Amino acid sequence: MNTWIIVADACGARLFMSFDNGKSLHQLERFSHAQSRAMEAELVTDRSGSGRSSTHSAPSTKQPHTTHKELEAIEFARVLNDYLLDAAQHNKFDSLVLVAPPHFLGLFRAELSPALARMISATITKDLIYMDEATIQEHLVKAVWPARQN
Repeated sequence: MNTWIIVADACGARLFMSFDNGKSLHQLERFSHAQSRAMEAELVTDRSGSGRSSTHSAPSTKQPHTTHKELEAIEFARVLNDYLLDAAQHNKFDSLVLVAPPHFLGLFRAELSPALARMISATITKDLIYMDEATIQEHLVKAVWPARQN
C-alpha cells in the first residue's frame, strides 16, 4: 500500500511517502503559505478608500466572524486539498495520514473533498511541521503503525 503523510500547519506543509511498511519516510514536497505568517493588521486594508487613517474612524460594533489570518489558513487548507485530490485522482497514493495541530487539522478536514476524506487512514493531532524526519517518523510509528515497532 502506498501511503502519503501530510504534516501541516497554517503556514506550511511537508508531504512524505512512507516506505518499508512505515519504517522510513521520503519527503516529496514542501509547501509554504507566507500569508499565514503575516500579522492580522498586515492582512487588513483600508477598504473605504478615503485615505484617512482607520485609527480615527468610529469603532465598529460588529466584529468579523472570521479573522483574516483564519481565512488565509482556510485558503491554504484548500490549496493542500486540491493538490492531494489531484494526486489521488492520478493514483499516486492509496491512503493518507494527516498530521497537524488541532486547530489547523479541523480547518483542513473541513476543506477535504469527500473522496479524499475516505482515503484518510489515520490522523495525528500534533504540531510536527518543524521537526526532523526522525522525530516525525517516531510519532508515526507510535500512532499509525504501533504493531510495526521493533
